[in-house]
Amino acid sequence: MMNSLTEKRFPFWNYIDLLLLIGLLVPCLIGGTAVSQTLALVNPILADAKLWVGMLVFYALWFGCLYLVLRMRYFEENIATALAWIYPQRGLVICIISGPLLAIFVNVIGALLKTPDTDMPIKKLLQGQLSLALFGVFAVILAPVTEELAFRGFLMPLFIRTFGREIGIVLTAVPFGLLHGSEYGWHWQYIVLIGLAGIVFGIIRQWTGSTLASAVMHATYNLTFFVSTVLYTHP
Repeated sequence: MMNSLTEKRFPFWNYIDLLLLIGLLVPCLIGGTAVSQTLALVNPILADAKLWVGMLVFYALWFGCLYLVLRMRYFEENIATALAWIYPQRGLVICIISGPLLAIFVNVIGALLKTPDTDMPIKKLLQGQLSLALFGVFAVILAPVTEELAFRGFLMPLFIRTFGREIGIVLTAVPFGLLHGSEYGWHWQYIVLIGLAGIVFGIIRQWTGSTLASAVMHATYNLTFFVSTVLYTHP
């Protein structure tokens, strides 16, 4: 961590910044929807995949807002270092291996919770080759990077400073699980499972001191589900 960060309270951002980001959620959603609708009109090929295009644009816009808020309000700070987007000093190989293991564990817990497997909204997003390809880009690259920077990089240090390490990690996993609720029809089982994965990502972030490490684990975790989805829908 740079000297400017160690000499003052960390994280240097606060709940005003969090409220700004929450307030920007709706404009980013509107922006993502507008872009996807426009592209669908311009190119009919994108019409079937407009929901994924909208989600990709939304995530890009929202993380862009996170960066701009921190850059404009704390222009003297190294934002990447502050969000712990650094190469981990330990555990990177463990993170790569642990992603698929966590996916298997979550599947087992899901079976025990009797998670429903019908009429999932996310299934409607996987119709067609383009939708499947965009899903892969979103799940394996964009979502792990942006979600880990937003939740484990930005939100978790703020909660840990306020509530302590253990509670902070758990509290961060709550909105992380809720973020994905609409994809699974708001079935509580899926929200619990994704929240559980979020807790593990938080532990990894805390253990390695690197948001990059938790993003790598998040990516291999999502990759496992992506591969299983492709094999299931295209045997």
